[in-house]
Formats: sequence, C-alpha cells, structure tokens
Amino acid sequence: MVEALVWLGTLVFAVTGALKGVEKGFDLVKYRLFGRRLGLRLPTPRG
Repeated sequence: MVEALVWLGTLVFAVTGALKGVEKGFDLVKYRLFGRRLGLRLPTPRG
C-alpha cells in the first residue's frame, strides 16, 4: 500500500515536471519566433 502511494507520488511529480519543461520550451520557441519582431524580452526565470 505504502509502496504504491510512493510510486504514484513519484509518477505525478515526474509528469508535472515534464509538463513544466514543455511549457518553458514552448515559451522559448514563441519568443524566438515572434519576440524580435514584437520587441518582446524573455521573462526573468522564476524559481
């Protein structure tokens, strides 16, 4: 029971971390494609 909860928690942590990484990657791509034309600057890193 405890092992299953630990495994599930690890899985959830990994998935949320991956989603955050994908989100940051898309932000970087958007800024690279459109940022120079629109005069946008990269946001300061959070956390």
